[in-house]
Amino acid sequence: MTTVVSFTTEARWKDGVMPHDCLPIVWKQYEPWLYPLLLSLLEKFDVLFTVKEKKISFVPCMLRDKPSEEYIEFKNQKKESYLFERSYTLSFAPLGFFSRFMCHIYHKRGFHIVHPWKDGFIAQSDTSDTCLIEYEPNIYRLTIICKSANKRGAMLMSITDAIQSFISTHYSRYQIKGQNAICTNCRMLSDSTPKTFSIESLIDEFVNGRFSITCEAGHSVLIDELAPDIMMSNIVEIKDIKIEDKLGEGGYGVVYLSLIHISEP
Repeated sequence: MTTVVSFTTEARWKDGVMPHDCLPIVWKQYEPWLYPLLLSLLEKFDVLFTVKEKKISFVPCMLRDKPSEEYIEFKNQKKESYLFERSYTLSFAPLGFFSRFMCHIYHKRGFHIVHPWKDGFIAQSDTSDTCLIEYEPNIYRLTIICKSANKRGAMLMSITDAIQSFISTHYSRYQIKGQNAICTNCRMLSDSTPKTFSIESLIDEFVNGRFSITCEAGHSVLIDELAPDIMMSNIVEIKDIKIEDKLGEGGYGVVYLSLIHISEP
């Protein structure tokens, strides 16, 4: 184990990631056929987590304790983009919860963790959206800040889906005590304590035919700016359908070749 988690080896793991092509250097005293066995043994005791598709292993204890300069840049970045914030508070989360979640994101296609540290990471999507996720282990809270080029909030929805599936699969015995959206107007006004809305209250407003909500500070904000997943903003509007040739017919219906115009938000 010390060959993986110490700096006595010739290899240097950047951001806690150990490429598998370094294994002959790390375990030069062992035969290559033993590598899968050694990796599975270390994974059993949560020393590392293997991402087979990317041929890497994620070693949490090799992460830096504090975020890098990119964290400050992300926080202070004022470029034009849509901002979405969400928080999840659990009733309890055992040691290793966030490390396992980070590994879960490493497995997710279309996402790239670029700046990880012990209690957080910055990730990018294939569409160049960026996301900051921080974990507060003392209160079992995950905070997500997504910056998107459009108001669909596709990355936010993908991350929230990943959180929900991760918790329901691996930590189903622990309940989500609270799920909140942060007021974007408070954030834009640099309020040090921005107001929050529970997701349940936003759903209630939407079900009752209201598309905006007012926070405690008196700011009125559109629900699709807080929670595009509730408003289904990722569903693009399809219009001007031009039906052309018939392609086939089956038990479920008739298929035609069609041309459509998809409006951008």
